[in-house]
Amino acid sequence: MILKILLKKPRVVYVKCLLQNTRAATDKDHDRIAALSGNHVDIDTPLEIALLSNSVGVIDVRPVEANQMLGTPRQADLKLASALLMETMVLRFLGNTRAVCKHECELKFIVDKGNVTRADVEAFYRNGIRALVSNTIDEEFKKTRGGYAPYSVYVNSGHRNIIDAIKDIITAFFIDPNTNTYLAICAVIKYFGDQFSRGITFAGHTGSAVADAIKNLSSELFDKINRENLNRLVIPTSVQNNPAVREATRTISMEDFLKAIEAR
Repeated sequence: MILKILLKKPRVVYVKCLLQNTRAATDKDHDRIAALSGNHVDIDTPLEIALLSNSVGVIDVRPVEANQMLGTPRQADLKLASALLMETMVLRFLGNTRAVCKHECELKFIVDKGNVTRADVEAFYRNGIRALVSNTIDEEFKKTRGGYAPYSVYVNSGHRNIIDAIKDIITAFFIDPNTNTYLAICAVIKYFGDQFSRGITFAGHTGSAVADAIKNLSSELFDKINRENLNRLVIPTSVQNNPAVREATRTISMEDFLKAIEAR
């Protein structure tokens, strides 16, 4: 649904397109888009690459694969604007006013083209963010870590609901980034870190999967969490009592864990 998924593997298509056709984009488009993130001079992030590939001039020369991924002009604007909206919401929560202003200007630029409205973009984002989070979590949990995939352990032990709870917590943040939804994510990562420090290796692998998923969704959010001193972070009782947090931090018994390993 959103560009972080679209550009994971096909990014080379856009890079090739831009390297071959840099003159197709105007300097104004290049400089406006480059200023969004990265080093503010070059087109150096997946979102910037996609945005520039959708600018006047580049559209006419970009590869067929790029057209297939972005779709019609309306579909392309919805996908690009929703990716911008996702970053904007996180940046606003982080208090990065300057970056928010740049992202809002780019959102307005897309909306002013007339293919979509701001309401269209917000609805598209809300309808797709849960699937994006779910796919990202599944991808990371299915990777082999320490000899087994966390996804298989949870599913085979009858605890898939823990994965679903983690998805709910992360989705809640991206729908409404605020202190409580942020602390709910921190509570989960803190829990797995605490379990790992007590010698439960599996918890460490699971925590890494959660962290990697968050990094794929938002490097800015990941960086903030990474800077937190989670050992000293106080999680309010209201967040601890959040049903999703309680479910996500439920410990799997050793018996269930061993059964899951045997069922692989």
